[in-house]
Amino acid sequence: MHSIKKFVFVLVALMGFMPINAQSVLNKTISSLPNYFNKKDINKAEIIVASVNMDSLALQPDSTRFDYHYYAAAIDEIKGLDTEAKAEHLKIAKLYLETLPSLGIGTHPYPEVCYALGSVYQALNREDDALKAWEDGISKCLTVFGGFDTEQKDNFFSMIEGLADIYEKRGQKEYAARLRSAKPQVDTQSFDYASELVGKALNLINAQKADDALKLLNEAEVLLPRTNEPDYQYMFVPLYANKSTAFAALGNLQETQKSLAQMRKYQELLGEKDWFIFYISQINSCAVYFATRDDYKSAFHLIHFSKDEVREKGLLEDSATTKLERNIKTMFDAKMKADSLEVIFNKEQNTHKWATVGLELTDILLCRMKYDAALKTSIMVYEKVKTMPDLADKYVEALQYVKTCAMSCKKYDIAYPYLVEYENIILNKFGDDSQEYAEALNQRAVATMGTKPEEAKECLDEAYKILSNLYGVDSQEIIFVLHNKGRLMQLQKNYNASYKLLSKAKELQLKYMGKVVPNTEKYLSEVEYQLSIKL
Repeated sequence: MHSIKKFVFVLVALMGFMPINAQSVLNKTISSLPNYFNKKDINKAEIIVASVNMDSLALQPDSTRFDYHYYAAAIDEIKGLDTEAKAEHLKIAKLYLETLPSLGIGTHPYPEVCYALGSVYQALNREDDALKAWEDGISKCLTVFGGFDTEQKDNFFSMIEGLADIYEKRGQKEYAARLRSAKPQVDTQSFDYASELVGKALNLINAQKADDALKLLNEAEVLLPRTNEPDYQYMFVPLYANKSTAFAALGNLQETQKSLAQMRKYQELLGEKDWFIFYISQINSCAVYFATRDDYKSAFHLIHFSKDEVREKGLLEDSATTKLERNIKTMFDAKMKADSLEVIFNKEQNTHKWATVGLELTDILLCRMKYDAALKTSIMVYEKVKTMPDLADKYVEALQYVKTCAMSCKKYDIAYPYLVEYENIILNKFGDDSQEYAEALNQRAVATMGTKPEEAKECLDEAYKILSNLYGVDSQEIIFVLHNKGRLMQLQKNYNASYKLLSKAKELQLKYMGKVVPNTEKYLSEVEYQLSIKL
């Protein structure tokens, strides 16, 4: 009996100490879960998770409680299961990260947990819960975004895409598009990145990609207020200037004017010197974009608006605006003339007058930079005059227009046969030692240097020989052959030869023209960069 009492006493004593020991064992057991995941022993991990007592878990440290729910959800993820239990584990893990003192939303798994939770809800057809999880997660992530690594930033972006998909599915396409356009690609707190977007947008506008430019500008517009730059508002001036240009390029007068108004608002707020001059020049620039789209009503509307703004300031009429108004009027008259010529052209088929009108129409379209329309018209005339003896006197002129239009479009494959045909005519008329023949060879080289470099080299070498014999190696006439030889060498990655040729072209341009052709400067800069890398 005495021995039994002693056994019971020892047993009770041991039971009193078990919670402490058990907690330690449980902690170590849960802490071992990552090892089993690394070893891809999911069965062992599943056994451990299933063996955990919830009452014992409640006494564990914050990190251990989080780990349990995180890895419990991870098991289902690896097994490809989307269950209510998995959603519950992720929901608790998200809550722990948001509320437990030793964790916090700045810890790296937070975007991952939020994205996974919304994804499970979506798989379970609980879209409203998915929206709530993602919107809440995004708003909290934005406050600590800079601390996340690349993987967690990707999870953040995936939440935005998930939201956009749901809203698009529900018919809210405009909001979905705005979510996507505002999706940052790097640190949301980066002022430099937002500024870079504004600059890239202008390059896209110049490359006739105004839609893509607006996506970048919308993104920058969202990001700028979130940056740590106290004077971020000054970047809104170029941002809205670029927005007005992009909308003008797309022909949207209403949005163009809204952007101009926003630009002026920030200009006045910042009080920069000579801001009004820039504002007026931006209005005029937008007017030009509308004129190039043949939207003269909008173009003149902006010109008159520009004049009204100047008058309201009590200033004298801006001479640049007056000159621009005359130029747009000239463009409008050319458009009207082109329209009337087109009527005649479509009516007077296969006559001498038809050919004459067609070539005049081509010339106007070229001046108006309507290259595709000009090419189409010139080919129509050329095909007819080549086969009709009555129109033979228009043959060479039509051929010249076709090659000029095709080269202006940079449709070198279309231009090539016409260039060869024209070259043969020049060769027979002027001889193989003439400037005219050298210029024809130079044109063929431009059309072939990207696809037939050996042919281009032969043309340029022959043109250089002719012109150097006629005028000398330092003549004005040889400049563009040097430029094209330099460009060809650049394309063939012979940067040393390219540098010498382009430098010589630049030297002669400054000597005879007083300035450097932009492409010569551009190619020379690119070659210098390549040479600096090799050094």
